[in-house]
Amino acid sequence: MAINITSLESALQTKLNAATGSTESKEFLLLTKSLESLNSGSIVEVENLASLPSASTNTGRIIFVTSESSLYFSNGSTWSSLDPQSIVDGAPAALNTLNELAAALNDDANFATTVTNSIATKMPLAGGTFTGAVTGTNLTLTGDLTVQSATSIREVKELVTTDTSTSGTLNFDMAAQGILYLTSSQTANRTINFQNTNSIMAVGQSMTVSVLATQGGTAYYFSTVQVDGSTVTPKWAGGSAPTEGNASGIDVYTFTIIKTANATFTVLTSQTQYA
Repeated sequence: MAINITSLESALQTKLNAATGSTESKEFLLLTKSLESLNSGSIVEVENLASLPSASTNTGRIIFVTSESSLYFSNGSTWSSLDPQSIVDGAPAALNTLNELAAALNDDANFATTVTNSIATKMPLAGGTFTGAVTGTNLTLTGDLTVQSATSIREVKELVTTDTSTSGTLNFDMAAQGILYLTSSQTANRTINFQNTNSIMAVGQSMTVSVLATQGGTAYYFSTVQVDGSTVTPKWAGGSAPTEGNASGIDVYTFTIIKTANATFTVLTSQTQYA
């Protein structure tokens, strides 16, 4: 029989009032009424589930079951409830309306294509070729690194930081520096302390850094080496530690720090004098 729209509206309104959220439920009711108005007879009413006709011969049909106060839809094999609360089910409040779902998809009718195109612009895990400049803060490699232009292999340029101090403990930040240039003539022998070393290195790793020390008429040198505030005895190139620098020149110190255990380091050091 043809559906009684007043009965349907009353039954649906009862469920809508009990449902969490109301906007999508009211929209569902309006949709149902619109379907009835536009296509009278496409939705029919039966008294109970036992009265439902065969689902296989009613594909796409919607029926209102009076005893259940619910709409049922045939997918060609079974009847499924279109009760508004069943549609909402356990969806979170922010995603239980069609409008909210559309907003989550940025109101993009071609969302799948948009995502596919976006993924296509990303570097795959298997690797590839960057066509533009790449900027970052940290890089960890487990294989070889080759830096190459279109015609030749180029040197990697490393930033040189400067310091105008001339005496006292020189704190070298291993997390932020690679080459430090002391641009003012040193006025005393100094302690160099390599900070943040243990925290950024794993056991078995090494780091090599350099310090360029400008010398005046009286030359000084690094008499004490520390790692994270603890004094270590470095192994010097040539077998012995220097006792002075090179007057009116620049002394270049190279430190290779090897982490052999937690907070335990082997330090290999050399001094090269430039006049």
